[in-house]
Amino acid sequence: MQNRTVIDHVQPQINQGRFPIKRVVGEWVNISASIIGDGHDKIRAKIQYRQVGKKKWQEVELTSHPNDIWTGRFQITEQKHYQYRLLAWVDQLLSWYEGFKKKQADGQDMSVEVQIGINLLTATAKTYSKTKAAPLQSAVKQLKADEGRATEFILSEEFAKLVSKHPFVQHETVYDHDLRVRVGRLKERYSSWYELFPRSTSPDIDRTGTFKDVEQLLPRIQQLGFDVLYLPPVHPI
Repeated sequence: MQNRTVIDHVQPQINQGRFPIKRVVGEWVNISASIIGDGHDKIRAKIQYRQVGKKKWQEVELTSHPNDIWTGRFQITEQKHYQYRLLAWVDQLLSWYEGFKKKQADGQDMSVEVQIGINLLTATAKTYSKTKAAPLQSAVKQLKADEGRATEFILSEEFAKLVSKHPFVQHETVYDHDLRVRVGRLKERYSSWYELFPRSTSPDIDRTGTFKDVEQLLPRIQQLGFDVLYLPPVHPI
């Protein structure tokens, strides 16, 4: 089966990942993208990010907005290089769940829909580890054991959380252009620079200044509110 979603207009990025974006520790990387599907089924999407060199991805789910816009963000916690990518897919379990609520509100017979839900929950459980699949398998047993209260259970807040926490991921589209974040020091975002010429810092008019003379001026420069000292090229005379 082919992918049913398209991811485009991903921001931020520079020349499709040719150059990294820049952040400092503590800042957020706010992601936006246009994501569309091939029909009316429900789409889900997420950001995967990690420090360069690490194997395990961390994930943040994207939020849908009007006009096919999706957004999400992750925070930079260490001064290391990061990489990120986007994934999107049509979630058949979520599509069924949203349709179930509408059909039930319309007064339709839900027996067939319950069976469809059981099949989708079973298929979703197979995509997770044994531990993570346990709540899905428990829901299947509950729906089979008490068909009379199946609709009530599906419409419960507990079931809504179950569907939200267990997306049915299959045939996902991956937007991976090796997008990277170069993380710098806080001073790269904002700092106050003071420029001086070392040879002009001598307190003795009969000799040129030295770096030792510059050191003596540092406390005064700091008192003035500067936190970066900029020295022009120093050439031999």
